[in-house]
Amino acid sequence: MAEPTDSDSSSLLRVSTPFKPGSGSYSDSLAGGRGTILFDDLVKEGKVWQENERAKRSPSMVELVLGCMDDKWEAHADKHLRSIPALYPFIESAGAGKMNEEQFAAVISAVALTLDKEVDIQYVQSGSTPMYPRAKGQKHPEDPEAENRSKCLKPDFFTSKIRQGCLPGSHSAILGPKFKPESNPNPTRRKSNRVRKPRGLHPNPPDPLLRNDGAFCWEDVQVLWEIKSREIAGINKRVEWGSLILKATEVMQYQWYRKFVLGFLVCGTDIRLFRIDRSCVLVSRSIGLDSSEKPIPTLIRCILASLVLPQTALGFPRDDFLRVVYKGDEPRLVVLAYGIELELGKQLSFPPRDKLITRGTTAHIAKQDESKGTEYCFKSSWPYRARKHEGEVLNTLQEVSGVVKLHGWDTPPDEPCLSVKWLCDKVKFVPLPQREGFSASATPMERSVSGDSVGDALSPVTDLREHRLVVTEYIPMSFIKGRTLAPLQLLRAWQGLYHTVDGIMEKNWVHRDLSWSNVRLRIVNSECSAVLIDFDLASETVGQESGAPDRTGTPAFMPLEVLDPDNVRKFRHQELHEDEMVFWVGLFTLTSCSDTNIKTLQDRLLSPELSFTAIYYAKQTIPTLTDTNWRRRFPAPPKGKTSDWDLIRTTCRKLANLHFHTINPEGYDWNYSQWDNPKELHKELLKGVDRVFDDAISRLR
Repeated sequence: MAEPTDSDSSSLLRVSTPFKPGSGSYSDSLAGGRGTILFDDLVKEGKVWQENERAKRSPSMVELVLGCMDDKWEAHADKHLRSIPALYPFIESAGAGKMNEEQFAAVISAVALTLDKEVDIQYVQSGSTPMYPRAKGQKHPEDPEAENRSKCLKPDFFTSKIRQGCLPGSHSAILGPKFKPESNPNPTRRKSNRVRKPRGLHPNPPDPLLRNDGAFCWEDVQVLWEIKSREIAGINKRVEWGSLILKATEVMQYQWYRKFVLGFLVCGTDIRLFRIDRSCVLVSRSIGLDSSEKPIPTLIRCILASLVLPQTALGFPRDDFLRVVYKGDEPRLVVLAYGIELELGKQLSFPPRDKLITRGTTAHIAKQDESKGTEYCFKSSWPYRARKHEGEVLNTLQEVSGVVKLHGWDTPPDEPCLSVKWLCDKVKFVPLPQREGFSASATPMERSVSGDSVGDALSPVTDLREHRLVVTEYIPMSFIKGRTLAPLQLLRAWQGLYHTVDGIMEKNWVHRDLSWSNVRLRIVNSECSAVLIDFDLASETVGQESGAPDRTGTPAFMPLEVLDPDNVRKFRHQELHEDEMVFWVGLFTLTSCSDTNIKTLQDRLLSPELSFTAIYYAKQTIPTLTDTNWRRRFPAPPKGKTSDWDLIRTTCRKLANLHFHTINPEGYDWNYSQWDNPKELHKELLKGVDRVFDDAISRLR
C-alpha cells in the first residue's frame, strides 16, 4: 500500500481501506465460510490437535469422555439401550439429506424415553430457527434481517437444561429481558414489546425432543451435535470441522464462565468428538456409529452421555461458584468471588466474535448488597497461566493516583475432569498439518506464549489458560465521552493521564493497552480526572518478561513502532511507548468532538477491517505535518466551540512536536527501543507536557 501524502486528501486521517477476505458479501461469512477462515487460522497457530489415528491400543478420547458417566447410567445403558431399533434406519439413511436429521431425532427420542424424569437436560432441534444471543437482545448486529434466516448460525441439535418442562434453564438467561416463567424468555424478532408464548413448546411435551422456536439461545447450549450426509472423506472435511468449531466459539462468547464445549460431528456412519476451549481444539479419531468396546453402540452411549454427564464434565463451573437465585419470580445470577457473593446485572462487554483463542474478557455491573446500592465492575477473563494475575498487578499499583480502585480478585478452582492436561496424559495427540487432508504426520509449530521459538515440539498443554476474576469500582464514563465536556475539564484529565502513566512506570510497570475504553473519567464536584482500568496486558519493565508479545493493544492507539510493518526487531514495551499512547488517546478524543470527525476516525482508524499497515500509514503523517498543514488538515471544530478550538488545536500541535520532534531533534524516529536513555527522555517529555497543558489551562480559565 502506498504511503499517503499531504496532497492525497484534505482529511487528516485519510487512508484507503484494504480488502479483507470474507468481508465482502454476507454469503462469504456463512457458517462454512466463517468457519473455514477460523479453522485455517487455528491450524496456522498450531491450536488444532488430533488424536493419533495409529494409536489404536490407547483409549480413545470418546471412551474417556463416556467414562465420566456415573456408574448408574452405565448400568442403565446396559439394561435399556442394548437394542435401539431406530439406530439402524438412521445408519441406512445416512446421505439422505433432511431424512438424516429426522432419523437421528428418532434415535434421540428412543434413548431419552428410557430415562427417569429426574433428568433436567433435553435435546433441542433447531430446525429452520436461527440462534441468537439473549444477552445482546436476541440478534447480533452483524446478522442479517429475519427474512434471511438461512444465513444465520444454528446447530442441528443441542442439549439444554430445561425447567418447568419447556423453558431454558441456563445461568445467563436472567441477563436478558424480564419474563414470566410460563412465557417465552426470548420473544422472536418482533419490534413489539408483547411477550409471545413460543410455538412448539408445551408444558408437557409428548416427545422428549423439543423444537426451538426462538426460546433457546446460545446461552442455553450445552452439547453441540452436527449431523451431515454421507460423503467420501466427509468426516474429515475442514468445512465441517470449521462449522462446528465456529458454533462452539459462539457458545463460549456468551457463556463467559464456560471452560470448554463438547461437540459431536456425525457424518455418514462415522462420528468424531471435539473438545473446544480458549486454548486449543482437541479432536478424537473417527469411530463407527455402531462400534464400541461395550455391547452398546458408540452413538447410543454418546447420546446418553450428553444428557447425564456431570456439569463439570461439560465445562461448566461448580455450583458453589455460580448459581441462580429467585427473588419472587425474578431470577438473579450470583457468583462467589474472593469469598463474597455478588449479584450480577447488566453485561458491559463481550469477547470478539469468530475468535476462539482469546482471553474471553467480559464485564458486568455487580452489587454485593442491593440495599446499599454500591455498584462494582465484575470482570471475568481467561488469560494464560504464565501471566501474573491482574488483581496482583492492581494491588501493587493502588497507591498510584488515577489507577482504578481494587476490591478483590480470585481464581476459581480448576476442575481436572476432562482438562487438556488430563486428556493428554492418557491420549496421544498430534498437531493438524496445514493442508486440507488430515494425517498424523505433521510437524508442530515452534512458538511459545511470548512469540519466541522453542526447541522442543509443543503439546496442547503449552498455552493453557485459567479463569480469573477481578472486582473493581464501576466508572461508567469512558474517555471518548469526554468530548461532550468543557475543554478545560478534558485537558485536565488528559494531563492527569500522563501523570498516572508516569506513576505506574515508577512502580516498574507499563499498561500496554491504553485506549478509549480502558481510560475512564471520574467527575466529582465538576472536577474531571482520568482513571486507568484493565491491566490484563500489563508488563513489568524490569526482570523477566510477562510472557505476552509487546506488539499488543488496541491498534488505533498503538505506538508507531509497534505498527511499523518494516520493523522486525525484537523490542520491549517501555516508557515512551506509553507516553505516545496517551497522546493518541487524547488527540483522537479531541478530534472526535464533532459527528463528522468521529465518523472519519471510525472509517480510517477504528474499523476492525483495517490492518496494522493501514493504521500505521494513517497515523505516521500526523507528526510530520508542518504548522501550516496542521492547521489546514486538522478536522473542523464542532459547532459553538470555535473560540476554544484554536487553542485546543495549538495544544495538540505542541504535544505532537514534543513527542516526535523535540525529544529527538535529529529526525522523526519513533523506534524508542533503540534509544540509549528512554527514562531520561520520558522525564524531559513529561516536563514539556506539563508546560503545554499549564499554558493552555491558564488561558481557558
